[in-house]
Amino acid sequence: MDKPKCPFVQRVYRDGIMTAVQKEFVQKGVVWLVVNSTNTNHRDYLAPEALKEKFTSWKAGFTALLMDSDGKAGKLYDAKTTPHMFVIDHNGALVYNGAIDDDPRGKMTQSSTTSAMS
Repeated sequence: MDKPKCPFVQRVYRDGIMTAVQKEFVQKGVVWLVVNSTNTNHRDYLAPEALKEKFTSWKAGFTALLMDSDGKAGKLYDAKTTPHMFVIDHNGALVYNGAIDDDPRGKMTQSSTTSAMS
């Protein structure tokens, strides 16, 4: 779950953490879905086209951008952080559920999700 105006989301894209992981795994055939759960009535809401432009400016490497403005997907998967990562393996099993890293302030360089996706 990504909310583009969240400072934590901005950091992982700005610092290249998210884009590096996306590109590495999309090249390996992983389907990477970005789900935006910002409600349409929220001041931070971006329409799909503007959102796509924002992610393009960050050089994001996802497979598809999905809108979840009613929050159903976020609630279904019990998303807690932004960005919140869910890694589902080729058998449909959830193998990772959490943040992209354990470093909300941006001091680390290794992504927590990398080992789950390997």
